[in-house]
Amino acid sequence: MFVYRYHTGSIPESHITTIGLDFVPTTFNSPDGTKVPVKIWDTAGQERFRTLTHGFYKQANGVIIAYDVTNEESFNSVKIWLQSLEKHANENIFKVLVGNKIDLIEQRKIPEEEGRKKAAEFNMAYFETSAKLGKNIN
Repeated sequence: MFVYRYHTGSIPESHITTIGLDFVPTTFNSPDGTKVPVKIWDTAGQERFRTLTHGFYKQANGVIIAYDVTNEESFNSVKIWLQSLEKHANENIFKVLVGNKIDLIEQRKIPEEEGRKKAAEFNMAYFETSAKLGKNIN
């Protein structure tokens, strides 16, 4: 839903989990007004799809690793994704860690500070978002 929200500015009426890979061509409007064409590859987070992403890492200029702040398993998978990046991506790839679903305040299991600490450990930028509310998506 994160990529869909970024691309369309809305959320779908019914959410379908990414299976394998999904591709979204879009345009990023930089702060200086430059329009930059961007190809966003949304990959499934499940382990069975992880090997599909290796071929895309070498071509990527940046990667967003998103986890669900209400799901400890999702957060624990961040390290596995980062290990995969170290093996298969350009060493200068720009990395961002995103804690998503911050709108689910009562169900939150991963404190913001833990996310920031993980990002700092791997020299990554860090953001928290809510695709549902559209918070910090752009």
